[in-house]
Amino acid sequence: AQTPLLFVESYNKLLEMKKVAINVDYRIEGRISSKAPNRLTLQKCSKVFLPAQGETFGKPPAKHGVVEIFGRLQVVDRKRGIVVSSIRFHSDDAIRYELKKKALRRDNSEDWFNLAKWAGKRAEFYEDKVLRERTIEANRRGIELQRRTLPDVNATTLLALAKKAADLKLPDSIRLQFVHEAHRTTWEELQKTKRPDMKLLLDALKQQLPGV
Repeated sequence: AQTPLLFVESYNKLLEMKKVAINVDYRIEGRISSKAPNRLTLQKCSKVFLPAQGETFGKPPAKHGVVEIFGRLQVVDRKRGIVVSSIRFHSDDAIRYELKKKALRRDNSEDWFNLAKWAGKRAEFYEDKVLRERTIEANRRGIELQRRTLPDVNATTLLALAKKAADLKLPDSIRLQFVHEAHRTTWEELQKTKRPDMKLLLDALKQQLPGV
């Protein structure tokens, strides 16, 4: 329980930096590349995982392509490999996304953003188109929820959401929606004055919404 769970990408980075050590326990999660009774490999990981002496890897349940491995890095036949002492099979990442989505607090935007981070990390590492779409979905739900729960709706807070939408690489239509609403809010505020000065607003519109 005290051994941190490493996504296989993080484990790879430790290998590259030569920060792994013999006789140290590791807990690693990743997609199965190949599996035999006495040998297991993970996608995009060069290292081999071996069962404990006298043991074999069990057959994974159907459609369970993700595995969580706990074991110790050892030298076996003059080669370094993790000798696995426990193994857990999980559903594939698309199914796990749906399970995580059902478990989160629907009214909490940070839960949606955290789900997007989880999916996005795997989408980028595995070049997974399905998870890329799920990442956009979760980020979109998160930012829409933030908009609905804004304590103070004004041009500044709306433009901040527009920037966040761009940073999250959401479809540009979402960013433009917030930009338009921000300037609309400014326009409505200007209408409350006797002699509204439109110059700043017009300059902003020309720069940020050149199609208007």
